[in-house]
Amino acid sequence: MFDRRNFRKQISNFATIPLYAAIVKAPELRAPKNDELYETEQVTNTINFKWFQQSIVTSPFKYRFELFEIPNNNISLYTIAESTKPIFTQELTSIIKEYSFNVNNVNMKIGQKYAWRVVAFDETNILTFANNGKSEIFTFQYKSPAPPITGFTCKVVNNEFRFQWDANQEHTS
Repeated sequence: MFDRRNFRKQISNFATIPLYAAIVKAPELRAPKNDELYETEQVTNTINFKWFQQSIVTSPFKYRFELFEIPNNNISLYTIAESTKPIFTQELTSIIKEYSFNVNNVNMKIGQKYAWRVVAFDETNILTFANNGKSEIFTFQYKSPAPPITGFTCKVVNNEFRFQWDANQEHTS
């Protein structure tokens, strides 16, 4: 080893130490798919987020699920994710590669566009993750399930069934 101010002055003997380093890939997002119009599960009112860890990792680490609201302008998704606070975060163990998000956790707006990502991190700083553990960012547009029909009636007239219900502009078929 040499003195950092005087590179010609040796201050210790040479030594070799084996060093093993591996970079763990960032999580790969699976669902909801990018740019999807997503409707919550009607019974549970949840959105199921799923991802995949490409690298086999034996050391313990965690995931942080992050959800962002996208403003109606042309700001890059990565700028939003790096410069604004997520509207929702959840830490999960590395064993879990999905999160069932209840839309009641935040005030989600119908028609609003949202972005999500997953960040893998190691609290012990043993592991090194590609892209600082940050997955790519996917977006989806939130659409709540259609409300149930109301005013439903069924009449039998001349051996025919006649169904009738109140119209609702949120019903599309």
